[in-house]
Amino acid sequence: MFKQNTAHRPDSPTLLIVEDDEAIRFGLGMVMSKAGFEVSTAINGRDGLNVIVEKRPDLVITDIRMPEMDGLQMLDAIKSRVDTRQTKVMVLSASPGDQRTALDNGACRFERKPFATKSIIEAAFRILETSKLKPNHESFHFVHPPHSFSPRESLT
Repeated sequence: MFKQNTAHRPDSPTLLIVEDDEAIRFGLGMVMSKAGFEVSTAINGRDGLNVIVEKRPDLVITDIRMPEMDGLQMLDAIKSRVDTRQTKVMVLSASPGDQRTALDNGACRFERKPFATKSIIEAAFRILETSKLKPNHESFHFVHPPHSFSPRESLT
């Protein structure tokens, strides 16, 4: 696990790539870094989950078939934890049969391998832009029960 580029601005979106194939992990990391992401990588789901808990990336791009913990197991772990369940996850796989499973288990996007890097970049920015528009309702909580308000009450 390593951080690929630390020269980004502080407001750069953060990305974790979880992929056991070194060539894909490195190549995709370079492309995403050039696109403006601050990129971290992990070689399997177990290491990826540790990075997610520690760094809270804006987006995770993961392979499915990996040793130790695969991408679907990692996705289940992410979605089952209160502190990580809002994490956006894009899944990459060569098997079209994985698409429904990944999306049903909480992935926000599925891309089939081999993929065009341009489509990954576009999808990543679209996911992040969409997530900014949706309020995180789980982050809201009342310190005290809400006061019932009648329109007839005086606001003074």
